[in-house]
Amino acid sequence: MVALVIGLASTGVVVGGIAPAAADQAISSAGPLTNIGISSDLNCSVNHAGDAAGEFFANTACATEISVGGTTYGPASIPSGNSPGGFTPVSQSAVTGSGTNASPFKVVTVVDVATTGLRITETDSYVTGQESYRTDVQIANPTEGALAATLYRGGDCFLQNSDRGFGATGNPPGSVACVAPDSGNPAIPGTRIEQWLPITSGSHFYESTFFNVWSAMSSGNPFPDTCDCATNEDNGAGLSWAVSVPAAGSVTLSHLTTFSPLGSVPLSVSKTADQATVNAGAQDGYTITVSNPNPSSVALSTITDTLPVGFSYVAGSTTGATTADPSVAGRTLTWNGPLTVPGESDGVPGTLSLHFGVTVSTIPGTYLNNAAATSSDFTIAPSGDTAPITVQAVTTTNLVTSITGTPDTVTAGKDVQYVVTTQNVGPTTVAAVRIVDTLPSGAKLLSATPSSGLCTGTTIVRCDVGPLAPSASATATLLVRTPFTVPEGGVITDSATAKPGANNTATHDTNVVAPTPGAVSGFVPAGGSISTGGPNPATLTLPPPGPGTADGAFVEMSQTDGGNFCAGPCVGTVTAINDVQGYTNPNLPLKLTISYRYTDPLKALIDFLATDSYKAGEVGPGAKIPNCADDPSWTPEQKRAARFRRLIRLGTHSGIANPSPCEDARTITLRPNGAFRLTYTILWLTGDPHFARR
Repeated sequence: MVALVIGLASTGVVVGGIAPAAADQAISSAGPLTNIGISSDLNCSVNHAGDAAGEFFANTACATEISVGGTTYGPASIPSGNSPGGFTPVSQSAVTGSGTNASPFKVVTVVDVATTGLRITETDSYVTGQESYRTDVQIANPTEGALAATLYRGGDCFLQNSDRGFGATGNPPGSVACVAPDSGNPAIPGTRIEQWLPITSGSHFYESTFFNVWSAMSSGNPFPDTCDCATNEDNGAGLSWAVSVPAAGSVTLSHLTTFSPLGSVPLSVSKTADQATVNAGAQDGYTITVSNPNPSSVALSTITDTLPVGFSYVAGSTTGATTADPSVAGRTLTWNGPLTVPGESDGVPGTLSLHFGVTVSTIPGTYLNNAAATSSDFTIAPSGDTAPITVQAVTTTNLVTSITGTPDTVTAGKDVQYVVTTQNVGPTTVAAVRIVDTLPSGAKLLSATPSSGLCTGTTIVRCDVGPLAPSASATATLLVRTPFTVPEGGVITDSATAKPGANNTATHDTNVVAPTPGAVSGFVPAGGSISTGGPNPATLTLPPPGPGTADGAFVEMSQTDGGNFCAGPCVGTVTAINDVQGYTNPNLPLKLTISYRYTDPLKALIDFLATDSYKAGEVGPGAKIPNCADDPSWTPEQKRAARFRRLIRLGTHSGIANPSPCEDARTITLRPNGAFRLTYTILWLTGDPHFARR
């Protein structure tokens, strides 16, 4: 068994006014951790801006230790500690970096472990302004056989200039801490903490008297996952990992050490994969979750993800906390903030998540992923290597693919639905099936719905539908808007295939015909006209400003709910009404608004109270616009509500266009310039996508 131990010990004597501990290398900064020392045989020391004394007893009662074959090795001198010795210093770097998230301060220390053949490379790093620093311990084994070991990281707490304190665990999960007594009532814990938080999974924790912590490290056994949390004592704490170091290989174990007067703890990042097993070259997805156990929200500067070798990001696939694509530098994806993680509520940490798709490697194997985040105010523990995906070799399969399209003939600019079905006609399960559909040229994807799994892409749609057992089928349903012009030959072709495998491609032809302009059913303000035919399906002319329109003012016309007559209120002539989408659903009609401006308030009021919106001769060729009627399918309660809205002319529309067109709302408002505006909201249905009714 190999054990790595970081321990803390104490004499029970309060030591005050201690200068920064002597160390072979020390990271100095503006704080709040002003000095982080690392000796050449892996003692550690920390000074906090708020304390006169170091954070460990006698400054250096903090260590990295390892137990191998029943013997524990570590620094030769630990104040009131076990002082096991056995580390032979090999090298130690100078302090590098600038103290930023992109370039943290860093010290690398290398020691050999007695005659075991093991070599420890410890990297300690710190970002100025944070209350945590990070330690990564790599154990390398150059021998021909695997070695079992237990690694410890811990110390004898001297928190807030005091040798006594309480304990705490589990916030965040896996952490252990010394807690200073409350300044007003030393019989209860306060807020200030000295905490060890694992980044690498599989750790065990211990908080007890300093003597018990050192003794546990000397035993070579993993820490017992216990805490004297409610006892005010001369305490220490730490983490341990039991590991097997492979022959001619290495393992790396990481954690954060936090010193916070207010008890603020690091946030943590976790990562999961959509599918644990996929075919080589197929698509999968990841979800990154940032958890915040602190009471206040935290603003993130970035979220980053380091993709496995051979993996690539699927453009346009990010959802959740943001829909923006990340910047990509090699295998590193970076989503920039600000992104806010809410604080905990009722003991439940606040979370923020985002999901994205990847194309996996073409080389079989098991791949791990690492995600992280940064904040200017808080330390955030990365996920570590996690979210394993096993990429398997593509094998010969028996998939049969077919396509149906509805309708077979469609007016240009209207929608067609394609259903792609693939069936496994082979004798064995296909572990990961992807349906790939290539849209017709000029068509636009409106939606893609798989029977299971996830679809990505726009012109080439990839739907990963998961495993298919023998005789089982999967589908991908695509709603597609056809081109607004009739293609050459009058036919568009959709094609699809299923992977893995070959020779299972299917196609479907859809006939596309031009829209046929018919008699336009609509209205036009006084002085305007509407007609069909000519180069456009419909032409609408509005009157220009001037006499003959509402007391000599002018007429505006605007359209909402889609389409584009003009950029804002339309005044004068509007032509080429050929880009308006079809509105055939009575519950989702086209909504048009006509506004008249009045200088005479009495005329405005008379027109507002008129039974019809317009009198004969004022709307088109003598037409009137009736009020919208009830939907026959509505309940009596719905009908009463609609009638009430129409009675007092509230709201934008009642949700129906019956008959079509019909007046749905009428309002009168006093403008800041003293004029009155009378506005009519008209609903109507169109029989084709170009505004002319069929």
